[in-house]
Amino acid sequence: MNTKILREFQIVYERRSIHKAAKELFITPQGLGKNIRQLETELKTELFERTKQGMVPTASARLLYQRSGEIIRQMARIDNEIQQLQHRQDTLRIGCAYGVFNMVSLQMILDFISENPEINIMYSEYSNRMIRQKILEAELDYGIVVGREENSCFRQELIASCPVVVLVYEGHPFYEMSRISFRQLESGRLLSMNEDFWIYHEVVRRCRECGFEPVITAKSMDGIMLQKLCVQKLGIAIVPAVVTEEMNMAHLRAVPLEEEMNWEIYGMCSADTAEYDAIRKIGEFIRAK
Repeated sequence: MNTKILREFQIVYERRSIHKAAKELFITPQGLGKNIRQLETELKTELFERTKQGMVPTASARLLYQRSGEIIRQMARIDNEIQQLQHRQDTLRIGCAYGVFNMVSLQMILDFISENPEINIMYSEYSNRMIRQKILEAELDYGIVVGREENSCFRQELIASCPVVVLVYEGHPFYEMSRISFRQLESGRLLSMNEDFWIYHEVVRRCRECGFEPVITAKSMDGIMLQKLCVQKLGIAIVPAVVTEEMNMAHLRAVPLEEEMNWEIYGMCSADTAEYDAIRKIGEFIRAK
């Protein structure tokens, strides 16, 4: 089945009009109509009733529309996997989760690039969720992410780890404490990295395990911004200990959590591609560091 025609079918189905769909797809109505008839011939069914009011979907069209998105995604994944297989020796696409360069040196990736000139290496930053999805869909070959994924589809290896701490401003009731429990966070306002970061979801999960919904008054993509908001006494911030090394800690304390919570960085790839040359090489390179 031609996925290009399947995408055209989706637009006709949604617009209920050959002319509107053709305009959106930048093709002629005649050409689009021919493609829809070709799809009907292939499936041996009528997909639309042509009326003066427009294209009215049949039961077959409704079924096809429900399934078409998954068909297109599967075909795209197969195409990506074939490309990945053909370039398994000379191409490496790396996804780095937001914030990992606080612990994993960018220089390490640059050194790997320098030592492997025969490999075409590309790297970009994404959220944890996007990296895992792109690896599953063969759009990325290797990921550097925060937190372990309980999924046998992945091969994962711990790269680095540091404790998570609570950033507390002077004058706050927790300022002189030696440790803070999650249960105690119920009574205060929290500052957090946003939903693109592992730490946000882990904090929310642990608070819910303690039976309450955390009051997060502000979120950011920048740890330094959380420090500034904490100084302004808008709340206490939960951050990886490593980011406090770059902060002005005057009138602030980084208080450990009573329950162990570590910010862990993992290297990951698909279990199916772990032995591809380029992927194996970066894994070995990171382990040697």
